Amino acid sequence: MTVFNSQLPGVVLAAQSLFGAEPEIPDAVLAKSFQVDADTIKLLKSKFRKG
Repeated sequence: MTVFNSQLPGVVLAAQSLFGAEPEIPDAVLAKSFQVDADTIKLLKSKFRKG
């Protein structure tokens, strides 16, 4: 998923911003927002986690 940033021309990768955020967005918030279970959120976060 990508979004356009009106402040700076170009593309912002929303997935990295959501699932790789520091500090982390709570799993419950993401699960409710995307209507998926906590295990799915943990899987997605593992793909975007730095380090």
